[in-house]
Amino acid sequence: MSRAAFALLLCAGCAASGVKAMDASVIPPVDAGSCLGGQMSREVQFPSGDGLVLHGTFVTPCGGAPAPTVVLAHQLCRDRTEWSQPTHDWVGAFAQRRVATLAIDLRGHGASILWPDGSTHDLCAQASDPSAQPLYPPMVGDVQSALADARANLGATAVAVLGSSIGANSAIVAYADDPTVAIVVALSPGLDYRGIQIAASVQSIGARPALLEAASDDSRSADAVTQLVASNPSVTSMVWPSGGHGNAIVDAHPEELARVADLIASKL
Repeated sequence: MSRAAFALLLCAGCAASGVKAMDASVIPPVDAGSCLGGQMSREVQFPSGDGLVLHGTFVTPCGGAPAPTVVLAHQLCRDRTEWSQPTHDWVGAFAQRRVATLAIDLRGHGASILWPDGSTHDLCAQASDPSAQPLYPPMVGDVQSALADARANLGATAVAVLGSSIGANSAIVAYADDPTVAIVVALSPGLDYRGIQIAASVQSIGARPALLEAASDDSRSADAVTQLVASNPSVTSMVWPSGGHGNAIVDAHPEELARVADLIASKL
């Protein structure tokens, strides 16, 4: 995509909102990144399917060679930094395995808050606002666009997707719609997270590689995983006796990070 076209995406709806359109010549270049500890990290931006500009962090082994890439989709009220926390550093774990990561801010979170019509939304703060509910399902398109950008612009030789909570639901639907994605891992999915329903998607993936995880003390997700696996026994699952929601499972069971990272790397 040309810089001029991207400028238009950045200010879609400017005329209606009274905001002056951004000139392509003044768009700051994408961060070229820096090499530290064998990893190259840089900030990226790309449009979702409806033109909303998504922000992410791309981490890849130094040297610039194409690498397999895992798209990381966070849970509600988190952002892309969720995936590099010391207690569950997925980014570092994948880097050790020579696998790149693209951690994104889903719409309404982190830096991805500007809608194409010029409005801004914080979908954590608006979680109890009924008028905001239609804004959540397009998160599936955010994950789909991240997978596409990893291939088209970041040199991914293969792609996988890992999500937590609403990011898990978004990841599952995106995975079901794209048979070229190598594997999906979903931490604490639900049957319906704010309009993102996954029962049909789980059935449609058949025997493709998929891992669903939950903990029994998070009954909503644990029950969902049990029902989903009953509908498609080919899906692999893990329901822990305890562990909480999303990446809290990994905090409670730290050995799971290495096991899942190995699993995903083996499919790429």
